[in-house]
Amino acid sequence: MMQTNRGLRIAGIFVGLVLLGLFVVYNQTFSCWDFRNNLWGPTFLLTDGQSPYRVDALFDLGNAVWMPMVIGLFFPLGFLPLQQASNLWFIFNLIGILLIVWISSGSRRPSSTWLAVAILTTLLFPPMVTHLWSGQITVLIALVFIIAATFSEDIHPFFLAALIAIGLSKPQLSVLVVPGLLIHRIRVHGFSKTVGFGLLVILCMMIMTVPLFVAYPNWIPDFLFEVQQNPSWAHPSSLFFLSNTLPGIGPVLWAILFLILSVLNARLWINLPQQQAVFWSMAMTPLVTPYVWTWDFVMLLPLFVSALFKAGTKISLAVLLGGYVTCWSLITSFKLRGEVNDSLFWWIPWLFILFVVASTILLRGNNANPG
Repeated sequence: MMQTNRGLRIAGIFVGLVLLGLFVVYNQTFSCWDFRNNLWGPTFLLTDGQSPYRVDALFDLGNAVWMPMVIGLFFPLGFLPLQQASNLWFIFNLIGILLIVWISSGSRRPSSTWLAVAILTTLLFPPMVTHLWSGQITVLIALVFIIAATFSEDIHPFFLAALIAIGLSKPQLSVLVVPGLLIHRIRVHGFSKTVGFGLLVILCMMIMTVPLFVAYPNWIPDFLFEVQQNPSWAHPSSLFFLSNTLPGIGPVLWAILFLILSVLNARLWINLPQQQAVFWSMAMTPLVTPYVWTWDFVMLLPLFVSALFKAGTKISLAVLLGGYVTCWSLITSFKLRGEVNDSLFWWIPWLFILFVVASTILLRGNNANPG
């Protein structure tokens, strides 16, 4: 009887979420600039038999620079009006956030109290607000990386390769995660099988672009043109910051930083469980990736959520939540003063990770000295 009641509750929640999703998709107004230019515009053009990367035919401002895999994967969005597609993408992101929090908790049945805290802090994190408002794709990329790492030995290699192919839709966010996943596969399956797996990833990427070749075979020149025409924006990467602060030596310092964190990343994948390793890899990615925006800082959150559920002492929990509040307050104060240039927020991942590391050290110190 208890199993039946629980099943009915789950079914009721599922039906409720579906109805809520349909209501939002068909009735609400939501603005997603990046989604419009980078995904809906290309898919709309694709379903109309036009070049998916000539969004200038639809909009006066903006261009399309997301990789073709994601356009091919989500091409059915082009059959929907922009507003309904934007609302659907918003719901899709919310579901992704809930899945990330649940998996990052490390438990099938996490504490409802801390689950609520984790969901609330995740949704209220300023980069997450920006992510949702602009209709970005980083939440999806974080989710597929987490699933690929957490369930790598339980998923068929083809579907695992497909997840990584989706993650490569923003290759700059894979600079630490994908090498880490390959290190793990080499250790578990050997080098030759890992090479075969890499070829399978390439095959999945090609399959995802099939809709583009079918609808408009000559899309590649337009894609290359859009990428080349993408402006040199001021963005919050360590490479941009060091290059502008220390001209000449800045790129060299960034290269050294990238090398150091790449070595650290490899050691983490060798010594930690895959799930913990991927959390650290994603969190360190904004520190060294050469191209990043503040909405990509949502990759910090799985590590934070994991640490939140592991914070077994009051002091480690206080440091973790205090760090979150500090980052939130500083970002909000910058925004309220009118500081909206993304390049000014390069310090966010550094400060955020500092508090997570401090909380982890305090927790381990307490466990080592239980008396």
